[in-house]
Amino acid sequence: MFSDVYNFFAGWLGSLVVYFLPVFDILRMLVFFFVIDCIVGYWKARKIDKKPFEGRIVWDKTITRLALSTVIILCAFSWDNIYSQDVIKVHMIIGGFISGVVLLSIVQNGYEISRWSVLNRLAKHLDKKIENDLTNGLGGADKVDN
Repeated sequence: MFSDVYNFFAGWLGSLVVYFLPVFDILRMLVFFFVIDCIVGYWKARKIDKKPFEGRIVWDKTITRLALSTVIILCAFSWDNIYSQDVIKVHMIIGGFISGVVLLSIVQNGYEISRWSVLNRLAKHLDKKIENDLTNGLGGADKVDN
């Protein structure tokens, strides 16, 4: 009896992993960006703000945001598959947008740490790009006047 239940759940988990396999590259990159953001944020907190490490902040903000981002991307991937979204891959747009926001945070904190003007220019460029994507749609297409 136990082996049947184990086999059922192992098969179900395996099927779930295979179903979401195309999304793992996006999620790996997102996890990598969140880890780098934590490291750079900690570095900024120590150097600029003179704050000690607070694990609570990592759990309250970063882990929560990473979990929500993962769920949103997985839901969007399922939506794309169920409704045969071949032209616009919503999960890729959402993953790219969230990754861009986390990358912006890394660049902004890097500028605060180093005061390297290149990072400030890059942060302004990323900020404009994100604002443009929000204004004109996540695809970055220009507005069409009717």
